[in-house]
This record gives sequence, C-alpha cells and structure tokens, in this order.
Amino acid sequence: MKKIFLIIFFFIITTAYSSERSEIEVKNGVFLKDISDFGNINDKNISPPEGMFPSKYKSFPAKANYAQEKLLLTFVKRKNVIDKIPAQMILSMGYFEFFYLNELKKNLNKIEKFKKNYPNVGVNTRKEIQKIYSLNSARKSMREALGFTLKSDLKDVLDTYYVLYKLFEQGKKEIFKLNKEEKLLFKNHKKLSKHIVSNLRLYEKKNEQRIEDKKFEKGIKKNNKQILIALRKINFHEAYSDFSNFENLLSHNENLNFKISFYKFTDYLLKEIKKNVVKKRSKLNIENADFTKFTEKEIVILSNISKEMKKVSKKKSDEFQIHYLNLENYNFPAKKIINNLEISNINLDALNMKIDSPDKMREWKIDDWASAWTKSFPTEILNDQGKMIKLNDEDITSIKAQLSIEHISSLISKEEFASVINENQKLVEDLNLNNESFKFSFGLDNYAKFLGDFYNWDVSNYSELTDLANEVYNKNWSPEEYASAYQDQVDLINAFQSGDINSFDAASLGAALGADLQDAAEVIAAASSAGVTVDLEAAAEGAGFDSFASAVAAYNAQYGTNYTVDQARAALGQ
Repeated sequence: MKKIFLIIFFFIITTAYSSERSEIEVKNGVFLKDISDFGNINDKNISPPEGMFPSKYKSFPAKANYAQEKLLLTFVKRKNVIDKIPAQMILSMGYFEFFYLNELKKNLNKIEKFKKNYPNVGVNTRKEIQKIYSLNSARKSMREALGFTLKSDLKDVLDTYYVLYKLFEQGKKEIFKLNKEEKLLFKNHKKLSKHIVSNLRLYEKKNEQRIEDKKFEKGIKKNNKQILIALRKINFHEAYSDFSNFENLLSHNENLNFKISFYKFTDYLLKEIKKNVVKKRSKLNIENADFTKFTEKEIVILSNISKEMKKVSKKKSDEFQIHYLNLENYNFPAKKIINNLEISNINLDALNMKIDSPDKMREWKIDDWASAWTKSFPTEILNDQGKMIKLNDEDITSIKAQLSIEHISSLISKEEFASVINENQKLVEDLNLNNESFKFSFGLDNYAKFLGDFYNWDVSNYSELTDLANEVYNKNWSPEEYASAYQDQVDLINAFQSGDINSFDAASLGAALGADLQDAAEVIAAASSAGVTVDLEAAAEGAGFDSFASAVAAYNAQYGTNYTVDQARAALGQ
C-alpha cells in the first residue's frame, strides 16, 4: 500500500505574533512570510555523498522515489522500534531532504498560487501548502538537532548525516530484555511525552494564530485524556509524583505564555526523567569505532559535530531555565518540582543554577546567589612543586554569586526569550541584577588573571579568557554566556593540562562523541516521530484516487486482499 502513504511531520518552533490574524489566515495556518523558508529546488546541483544511493539511481526523481521508500520503512513500518535502529534513522534524515525537495518541486505552482492569491486561497492549494509547511518544520527540527539551520548548505547537511550513519553502523548494539514493569514504564513514558509535546505544539500554533479554536480544543481534549491514562499507569514511580496531579498543575493559569512555558518545562523534565529511570531497549557503543575508515574531511565533520552538540545542549539548557524562571514568575511551583526530582535522584545536568520566584530573588544576598549556582569550576590548581594553589571560601562564594547573576542577566537579555519573559526590563530591575549592588572579594577579572598567571596564558581579564575559550572551542560566547557555561571552562583547563588541545585522538573522539551522538539520535527520533502522521485522504488523492476508500479498494483488487477501510487505517497506525 505504499502508494497511499504520505509522511507528514510536524514540529514547530515557538514564535510570538502580536498582530491579529484574520479568520481566513488562521484557517490557512501558513503565512506569506513562511514561504521564504521553504527554500529553492535545483535538482541538477544536488550532490549526495557517495554510497548514500545505489549507483543505479542517477536522476533526482529516481533518488527521491528511493528516499521515500526508505522513509516509509523507517518512520512508518518501523516507527515503534526506531530507538533500535539509530544508523538507519540518521541516514533517513538525509533521505528526508530529498523527499522534501521532491514535494517542494511538485508544488511550485501551488506555492505561486498561494503567494498570488493570499490569503484567499483554494482548498487544494491550502492543503498542499500546509503539507509543505509541516514537512519543512520537521526538516528544521532535524537539522537543529545537529546544529544546522534551514539556511545551511544542503551538501554539508547530507555529508554530516552520512558520516554519522557510517559511524553508527560501526557501533556495537546491545539489546536489553525488559521485565513487565520496565516495559510498562517505557511504553507509558513514551506515550506521556508524545502527548505533552503534542499539546505544546497546539499551544504554539494557538499562540501563532495557526489553528482554529474548534480544532485546537479537540486536540487538547484528546491529548489530555491520553496524558492522564499514561500517568495513572506509571504513578508507581516517584519521579512522576508531581505530575500525577496534572489537571491541577495545568489549571494554575490559563495564560498562553504560561501554558507554553509549562509544557516546555515538563517536556524537558520528562527527557531528564527518561535518562535516569526509563531503561533503554537498546544501546549503541561507538567507542571502538575504526577511524581509519574515515577520510580526513569526515574526521573534521565528526569533530565539528561534537562542538555543535555542545552548542545545541547549551541552547536547550538556556531555554529550559528561562521557562523555569517564567513559571516562577507566575507563582508556579517549578522549584518545588525540581527539588522533588533531585530527592528522587533525578540528575538535572543542564541546570546551571537554582531559581526562585522574582519576589524572593529580589531579596537575595551574596550567599543566596552563590548557593544557587550548581555548576563546577576550577577552584584549586596543583603547581609544578606539588603545592596546591586554591581560592579561599570567601572568594569562591564571590565568584559563584557573580556567575549566577551573570547567567540570569544573559538569559533575560537575549532577544530570543523576549516573548517569554513579561516586562523584560522591569524584571531585570526587580531582580536587582547589578553587580555593583554587591561588594565582591574576588571579581571574575581577578579569577581570569588567577588562571592566566598560573598557566601562562595571555589573559588579564575575564573577557580575554572568554576570547581564548572561543578560539579553542570555535564558539562565539559573550563573557556573560561563558559564565553560564563554566563546565566547558573546566574542560578547557583539563585540555590544556593534558596537551590534547591541538591533537587528534581517534579513540578519545569516539568516546566523546558516543554520548553526544546518541543524544542527537534520540532528539532526532523524537523530532521526526512525535508528530508523524499519515494524511491518508490527501495521500490517496495525490496518488490519483477519489478517496482513501477508493485507494483501499484498488489495493485489494491488485493484491487479492480484503482490507476494510477501518482495517487499512489500523494497519497504518490510525
């Protein structure tokens, strides 16, 4: 029944819109400004990596059809075991690029009609444009999981996907047998996460004025029902205890801004809970990968991926913490939930500092700001004579307090979070985030000089230390951003000490990339499967049938089967 399959992914990034959309614009769900993100198609200039396609598939249409077959296999037929096939999943990201471009090519006339007649477009045009928009949103999510954007060069994207595939193919896969309770936890955590994300997307669409009220309310009601069912089945585990009262948590505030922060916060915590309490069905170990099988260019790609994954991780951490702060701003017990998770031994690695309500943080003293900081940083150094040079307790308190203040300041000042934090500037002022309001015994500039003098680095202030880190790690941090990523500073110190900063060690790279890429695979899998839907009616029409029922009848006639429409839908996961 492959002709009647159409893969439609949905994964939208939150954006706030201040202007009111007309009723017809909301019904369209896609705006003129979205069209510019669709990209262009010049199939003669597309050059996939050697080995990505069998040699017999030479033309773009042939490659696109082959790519669609592989996508169907990975994301439809094998979607329930996608965590067990990371190599195929990564490669399918590359195939998705071809599938998307082919869909874009087939609908160029529809795109022109949309632009010409907007917002008064026909039903068929609207459906096709919505489809392209959804596909492009998925493409964006997959790319961002590895640090790419929609503007990134297609060849770079395809090369990266294929190199990752080659690396994952070398991995040693372990399959774990789960007991009854572990299976129950795995299944229902997945179900819970899926519907939490689905609700998040609905609220984002509502915020962006991309969905009609009736459709929105229907979707929320459906998801909430499934969320409560999943929570009831896993309430035996203490990690989920705070979310068992889901309905009360959700009714805390009806503001859209609050709802989005709530679901972002919950989604992030569920990912952390999964890492800590949900046993995996499989594991891929790539530490012993043979790097002699990679070209010099491919080695560079792998090294860059490791750097990009750190950036992606930091971005997600920043986003989580800004929504955490926003929830506390709404007097939501976010801090209490985090504290309870830590009591349950859930390790929140990305949490730079503990946050409280703005009312309470406004009254914080230096010790409070210092206690809030959770990340490590170098506080002692062993010199050549074996003598320990270390900061005293007062100096450490001083630095930690400054790091907390710099961290919050950098988050609130970022333009990308302006739509999340209400009354941005006022909040900054209310929190009293001015270093001059405190007397620090040891400033960040002093700290930089402390490290520079010992290691003979050419740094005299914190800004220069940041520049050094940017050069070494190929980043673009401001001093404030660098302050919120201090673990990388620890890594920097260790790298200098070990002498590995300018050398390439294949084994070390394999070990370092193992966790990063496994995380990337899981993120991509979530991005590509969370909203996977098959628009059966649209697919049937696209294949030349009057309806899905007609397509089923044609399939039965061709293959001698006797599927009913309901049976066919069930077979396709609907």
